[in-house]
Amino acid sequence: VTHKNGLNEFLSAVIAVRELETLLPKHVLAEIAVCIEATIPFRPKDKNTGKTCMDNLHDKLVQANDEFSIGMNEAEMVRSVQRAAILANSDVENFGSEDHLWFLDNTWSLLPESDE
Repeated sequence: VTHKNGLNEFLSAVIAVRELETLLPKHVLAEIAVCIEATIPFRPKDKNTGKTCMDNLHDKLVQANDEFSIGMNEAEMVRSVQRAAILANSDVENFGSEDHLWFLDNTWSLLPESDE
């Protein structure tokens, strides 16, 4: 993991889960981590499987649910990934905007995240 493929999001998820683990149940912590991971932008389909990043995120959540006994059912996991997709789309929604000022304002606010 590097700053170009999700290091910022990974660290954000780790910190969020660690800070909230005594306050929230496992399934809510998992939902938070899923939402944060979903905000890693510009990921292509997996070349080997053809799956999207959201498909892979669902697969990871299923695996984590089993491995860590999170207690989510399939519908809850699907809903979590759907919410994460909505969040991720809103995170980059202005990229296609014709409002250049809105785009530039948001882009400039993202520059500190890129560490370049």
